[in-house]
Amino acid sequence: MRGIILVNTGSPASPLPGDVGRYLSEFLMDERIIDIPFIFRFLLVRGVIVPFRKYKSAKAYGAIWTDDGSPLLVNSIRLAHKVEGLSGVAVEVAMRYGSETVESALARLKARVANLSEVVVVPMFPHYAMSSYESAALHAKSELQRLDGRLAVKVAKPFYNQPGYIASLVNLFASLDLSQYDWLQFSYHSIPIRQLQKSLSTVSKEHALDVNYQHQVEETSRLVAQQLGMMDRYGVSYQSAMGKSWLGPSTSEVLTDLPKRGVKRILVISPAFVAENLETLKDINVEARKIFMDAGGTEYTYVSCLNDSSQFAQFIVDWVESV
Repeated sequence: MRGIILVNTGSPASPLPGDVGRYLSEFLMDERIIDIPFIFRFLLVRGVIVPFRKYKSAKAYGAIWTDDGSPLLVNSIRLAHKVEGLSGVAVEVAMRYGSETVESALARLKARVANLSEVVVVPMFPHYAMSSYESAALHAKSELQRLDGRLAVKVAKPFYNQPGYIASLVNLFASLDLSQYDWLQFSYHSIPIRQLQKSLSTVSKEHALDVNYQHQVEETSRLVAQQLGMMDRYGVSYQSAMGKSWLGPSTSEVLTDLPKRGVKRILVISPAFVAENLETLKDINVEARKIFMDAGGTEYTYVSCLNDSSQFAQFIVDWVESV
């Protein structure tokens, strides 16, 4: 019998500094997040970043926390329920970091599915990056094989250009009058250029596009803009860059410049994330909004993540069946 595990990044157990600190430590100690030698990573994360950042991050998490918990986890669970209802296959949620582990997800699957023999892992990252898709996929597969060597484990590929995913994104704009907007800005989480180059160095030229994050986010943007009829008024940028050696241009710089070019009314979407999280709710919906409005913009409409969209849930069902 088959089961499905949807894997996302993760979230602290609560917005308290202690829980946030533990989450940040696990997250930042991943060699695919900060790809430097272990001893330097340990000193940087445990000695510098976490002791100071946990308090600021705790305040930010507190601002987005819901009565049901972390938005990322809540929306992931709701999506899992929809996928299970549509497919008739048991679905559980796991996080790469935090308490919702692959081990606990497998235990729940085994408690519900008699004679579980196959697990399909679906990393909830449309685009390939070593710090997101690759880390989650390899970790989940390794854990499942460690926990039960008899299981057949299959991992779904990134789905950045799949028609069902693109259609789900396009549907997010269905209630909007696009003619009232000057511009559509796609904003993606930036990654270090060296990580992109590392990924490309692991494959042949024939498979380069399979691991090329920059190409994949640009292709997602192009396909969505094309279907929306906005090919002449869209752009791609990146948020959360930590320096000039990261993919750009930066979203903050683009949003500062757009009003100078006469772009006053914009739509902003962050398709790298399928569920709302700290980055989308705070960085994109609040901080980026302020940057644009302070620069002279008149309307900033944030287009939400897919979350538990029924159309997206059906796409996941179809995507799993193709694995």
